[in-house]
Amino acid sequence: MHQQIHEIIENILQKRGEKTIRQTKLELVMNFERSLSISTPMGRLSANIIAFISRFAIS
Repeated sequence: MHQQIHEIIENILQKRGEKTIRQTKLELVMNFERSLSISTPMGRLSANIIAFISRFAIS
């Protein structure tokens, strides 16, 4: 019963051109994955630069 009501609401939202909860969640997950894929290489690069400068300053 609950699942049927949920499907009816999703269909109504889709017909009206609005985002469903499922679409919103998928969009958030995709944005999060995209930000991780971008930030990880940048984080590694900045960590390597900081490590190099630290080694240079210590020696």
